[in-house]
Amino acid sequence: MKKEEFLKVLEKILNLDKQHLSGDERLDEINWDSLSVVRFLAMCDDELGVQLRAREVSLCKSVSDLMELLSVSE
Repeated sequence: MKKEEFLKVLEKILNLDKQHLSGDERLDEINWDSLSVVRFLAMCDDELGVQLRAREVSLCKSVSDLMELLSVSE
């Protein structure tokens, strides 16, 4: 998945305006909560066929950490 596509999906999960995210944001600054984690896990499974554990995602502190977890490319 490309960075731009990933950010669009994450904006949708978080109910943010388009092009709101750059990838440098800390998760605690952008409405990231337990529901966001569930939505993110579902998106990973449904759209990418990647099954992550909630623990893996909860260790992420920033949007870039999430991208690294999924090996998102520039």
